[in-house]
Amino acid sequence: MKLVCPICKNPLDLNVQLVDCQNCGAPVRSYARLSQHSAILFNRGLLAARRGDMTKARDCFAAVVNWCPNDIEARNALAMACFELKDWQLAHFNWEKIQQTLPADDLSARGLAILQDRRKSAENAKLHRNRTRKHKTRKKRRKKK
Repeated sequence: MKLVCPICKNPLDLNVQLVDCQNCGAPVRSYARLSQHSAILFNRGLLAARRGDMTKARDCFAAVVNWCPNDIEARNALAMACFELKDWQLAHFNWEKIQQTLPADDLSARGLAILQDRRKSAENAKLHRNRTRKHKTRKKRRKKK
């Protein structure tokens, strides 16, 4: 991760324990720590997902997206965690946001396609159940006569 001083835009050397910018003297230690916190949260989310704790993963990715709304990778991870938790609405919302920002993103496009297929399957199943119920009701009425 490359970091620049928020005042003079001078690149900061993260290999050194910085307190102040080497160029303008601005205090940058807290700024550097805060800037790296989203990466730490993202990695915690990945670890939680690998362990199967999708709720914790979702929460970590949601925090990253809250702080960095244009982070496509974190938003995709959030959408996938929501998908695993069967929160179709939030998964759809995040993949739609990505498509608005970056229409060429393949992962969000595939996620939206899967959600659309799932929605169609659910609608077809509901239609089938309704038809079956109507058919059973007709049979019962015929038997009563």
